[in-house]
Amino acid sequence: MGKQASGGGPQAKAVVPTTEGLTQSFRAATGIDPRPHQVAAVLAVCTALTTDCHKETPSNYLCQHATGSGKSLTMAMLAHALTQLVDERGNRFALVVVVSDRRVLDEQNGETLRAYFGGLGDGIECVNSCARLRELLSSDLDPAGATRVTVATLQKAARRRTSAAAEAWQGGKGGKGGSGGRAPKRAREGGGS
Repeated sequence: MGKQASGGGPQAKAVVPTTEGLTQSFRAATGIDPRPHQVAAVLAVCTALTTDCHKETPSNYLCQHATGSGKSLTMAMLAHALTQLVDERGNRFALVVVVSDRRVLDEQNGETLRAYFGGLGDGIECVNSCARLRELLSSDLDPAGATRVTVATLQKAARRRTSAAAEAWQGGKGGKGGSGGRAPKRAREGGGS
């Protein structure tokens, strides 16, 4: 997930990472060489992102890795590459958010990204609250400033949406919402999603 900042206009030259550049930064960050599939995945996503700038609607991307194939380091390499990516219109990411679905993965991803970016002299932010994530996502980030990288759980990202839905539900007709003031069946029975 990323928040884009506009840059140099329609005549800007795209800045896409190269195999050599990715390999060098990976080596500087970790002390080891990346596996070929890691570099290929990051190059494929970055290339697709720079060519997508002409599309009316953005595409979705998925990188799948098998167990033990270096997912965390691929994610770190991609996050770092996104901090440097500029498309043909001069757009770049002002914010890169790495989202996981479990607290343990959130902590592991945070450690991996901190180590990776720390090896390059950069830093990241591990979001500890929904309020902080909301602040990052809603703030006007400086398009000329450095790209910020943050780590959060899916629950923190989703809570923003569910809070808005709950407020809308409470704020319906007569303050009772569409169900006559009763909570949805799942909530009444204590069930989750």
